[in-house]
Amino acid sequence: MVDRLAKRIEGPVVVNGHKANNAYQTLLLEEPVFIHPSSVLVNDLPTFICYQELHETTRIFIKDICGIQMDWIVQLNPHLCSFGPIEDEPCPRYDEIQDKMVCHRKATIGQRVSWSLGPSIETVFPLDTIDRFRWFGKYFLDGIICPRLLQFHPALLCSSNAMVKSWASLMERTQKFLNALVAKQIDNRTQLIEIWSAEPQYLLDIYCTWLPESLHTQVRSVWPPIPK
Repeated sequence: MVDRLAKRIEGPVVVNGHKANNAYQTLLLEEPVFIHPSSVLVNDLPTFICYQELHETTRIFIKDICGIQMDWIVQLNPHLCSFGPIEDEPCPRYDEIQDKMVCHRKATIGQRVSWSLGPSIETVFPLDTIDRFRWFGKYFLDGIICPRLLQFHPALLCSSNAMVKSWASLMERTQKFLNALVAKQIDNRTQLIEIWSAEPQYLLDIYCTWLPESLHTQVRSVWPPIPK
């Protein structure tokens, strides 16, 4: 059922020797299809729809349909999608609701056909890139992952943006922080809290290297900075 998707075709198509408007292309069929006249969406014509049934008369009609958003396609059918590289803008961010790092990438769907899902679409960070740990580290330093650390953000000895710069590996503090996250595969708040339950001092010494020594005692007093 997950591949029963259709995209609206712009402009007319030829069916049985006659031009016809408002056709859709499916992932499964060569022939264009049309929303069945009994559907409440016959006049709305969403760009993307999913359907359950095909019915052929003088045309091929699709029935039991609903309109869907582009990001739904990525969430429900990621195995049908192909993704481009991570976009610089908008920059990756931490999604607190999902507790995941997300980024923007160009995406297409389909193998027999290839539909663009727009200029770029927000999706969960791919697992095959170390950049998700770099960005998680940046937002940790910003106090976004653990708001109790927000008070220390103005005193950082180096901008948190250093975590995601191309030259980050040249700085000892950025590389140590990255290595610590990668070693435990920490890229979300839930994993971080689980690690702290077993290793309360995890990241403490590394985090202190980002702050003046005068603040180290205060940092230790709030560690681990588990959100309350």
